Amino acid sequence: MAKRPVPKYDFKAFGAAIKAARTGRKESRKKVSDEMFISPRYLANIENKGQHPSLQIFFELMLRYNISVDQFLLETPPEKNTQRRQLDALLDGMSDTGIRIVSATAKEQAAKTMNFLTENKIEQYADLLTRIEEIATASEQAGDSLKEVEKRLSDMALLIKNVTTYQKTKPLYEAYRKARNKEKYRAEHERGIILHEAAAKALKAAQIGGKLPSVPALQAEYEKLQAQEESLYANYGKLKKQVQEYDIIKRNIDSILQTEKSRNGKGRQSADKNTKRPGRGSFSVATAPRFSHGCRDWFVTQ
Repeated sequence: MAKRPVPKYDFKAFGAAIKAARTGRKESRKKVSDEMFISPRYLANIENKGQHPSLQIFFELMLRYNISVDQFLLETPPEKNTQRRQLDALLDGMSDTGIRIVSATAKEQAAKTMNFLTENKIEQYADLLTRIEEIATASEQAGDSLKEVEKRLSDMALLIKNVTTYQKTKPLYEAYRKARNKEKYRAEHERGIILHEAAAKALKAAQIGGKLPSVPALQAEYEKLQAQEESLYANYGKLKKQVQEYDIIKRNIDSILQTEKSRNGKGRQSADKNTKRPGRGSFSVATAPRFSHGCRDWFVTQ
């Protein structure tokens, strides 16, 4: 009798969840491997390549990191996904005071999110994504401009050094060329001669021939570039901070919308028992979460 073909289950989603949970706890792969009596390579293959673990190791990893198997196997959304299970485990280990602090922090973050959206006149999710893209692009451009100015400063500093060295050692080198006993003269003034030759070679490579540029003029240009660098650096730091702020706001909004999506999905599922999975739709004005008077209407196509 032929063996029944059974498609091999793709374990990569489990592996990614295990790796995310492990790194979230800041546990090294060696630490986990030692405690579970398995090799680090075996664990790495599970996390990165989707290698099938033994049933025993599978259960130990799921229990160790409070990972819900349902979210990977069931067609309908589980009652609690991995994030909720991990959060429950965290809260179970907290005192009442700790829970009150977490709750107050969450409310504070929600209030900051609403204020941020209102102050920046962001009323739709698409507007938020557009703003994030604009700021990210501006940050990249500022970073590129800063690198360009830094390179020019480095090149100019080297040019100033070579021009200065060339001018200082030029009389010595001319005397060396006129000396009757060049070998003896070079032995007595070897350092200065070598510096002059190196500076002349560098200036030639930089395609600077004929009259040398004025050192005071170069220094003045260098100071202007330094001022430009400071301005660009300040602007780049400001944009990087904005990128981080918008990233936090987006994660907060995504969390709120995901919660709302789960609630709506359960409502649709109970209303239509013949459907195995909740239907796909969109956040309309009627169902969107109300954040504030200025940011209450969000339309998100899912």
